[in-house]
This record gives sequence, structure tokens and C-alpha cells, in this order.
Amino acid sequence: MIKIILIFSAFMGAVFVHEMAHVLAGLTLSWQCHHIIIGPIKVSHRDGSGWRISLIKSPYKWGGSVAITPKSPSMVNKSQLIKVIGAGPSISLLTGLLLFISPFPNALAWLFIVFALITGLPYRRGNVYSDGGKIRQLLRNDETAEIELSIMRMGTQVFKDGNFANVSIEDIEVLMNAADIRDRYRGTYYMWSHYKDLGQEDEALRIKDQLDELSVLLPIRLKKRLRKPS
Repeated sequence: MIKIILIFSAFMGAVFVHEMAHVLAGLTLSWQCHHIIIGPIKVSHRDGSGWRISLIKSPYKWGGSVAITPKSPSMVNKSQLIKVIGAGPSISLLTGLLLFISPFPNALAWLFIVFALITGLPYRRGNVYSDGGKIRQLLRNDETAEIELSIMRMGTQVFKDGNFANVSIEDIEVLMNAADIRDRYRGTYYMWSHYKDLGQEDEALRIKDQLDELSVLLPIRLKKRLRKPS
């Protein structure tokens, strides 16, 4: 039992270092941190109500993630975004190398290095890219870079307002016109959310019909993960 606790604690330590690297990199660029998830603990911030700590009950939702954005969509910058994303794997790798010359067991150093590789290698799992995958997309001079920038601009606006009403139609259409069905579904969902939050029910219903048509084309394994309008 003690060994299991130690392994879990070491893993959570690796997650903490990785996610805090993203946060600190963003804060040095004057970005705003909205929430941090480390294992079962979520620390979130709301304007006017300060920081709030909560527990995530379902173990399936445990993990590591941060929501950190510029202060406004117009401040989204490719080079800054690459720095914030790349900080996680970079600091994880550096920590692992430093642990080799520390009194701690080498197994802990390898844990950090493996974690850096898992997050730093470019791949896409379902609808989510790894840190390395996002950086690869941003470095490409085609629609994939603009998709990542559009997602960040929309996320910045949503965190600022708490809804999709003021999200840029142009950014939504970047996803809706993408080659990948997953991006098109995501963009269409955002468009539905946009009209829903504006109170334009007729337009929302029209977009919902498009979502239903796209959902038929989605791989079966993704249908349970992607959000659906209700």
C-alpha cells in the first residue's frame, strides 16, 4: 500500500511540475490562469470571487491540465503560444535530468523524462493534441496553424465572457471549413453554442441539424467523447 501511495505521489509530482511550467511561462507573458487540474484537485479562478479549490469525484476525469490565455483574443500570438506549450515538456525533461544528480532514486528521474516524452512527442488522441502535437501544428504554414490560433482566440473570449456570444464568427468558420471531420464537428458545435448564447434559437436549430449530419461521419470511438447539443 505504501509503495502504491509513493508511486501515485511521484506521478502527481511530475504532473504538477509539468502543468506549473505552462502556468509560469504564461504568467511571464502576462497571460491569465483560469484553472489548474492536478490529479483529483481543481483550482479555479473567477473574477470577483477569487480562487476556489474543489475535488473531482470521478477518477476517470483525474489528470493534469491548465487553462491559461492572453487577456484578449487580439493578443493571441503564435510565438508566445509555442513558448507556453513547450514549457511543460521542456521543464519536465530538465527536472528529470537534474534528478539524476540528486539523492533521489533514478526511477523518479526516469518518470519525469518519460512524462516529458509522452507530452512532447507530436500525436493526436481523439480530439486532443499532445503538447508536441500542438507545437507541430503551429509550426506548419497551412490551415492547421490557423486552427490552433483560432481555438486559442475563441477560448480566450469564452473565458473572458463566460459564454460563446462574442466569439469571432471568422474563427469558428476556420474550424468548420477544416479538412478533418473532428475539427469541423468542433467548429460546428462552437457555432451552435454561439447562436444559443445569443438567443437566436432558429439559427441554433439549423446548426444542430448540421451537427447531426456530421456526427454520422465521426469515428465511433469519438462519438462518446465529443460534446453534443441538448
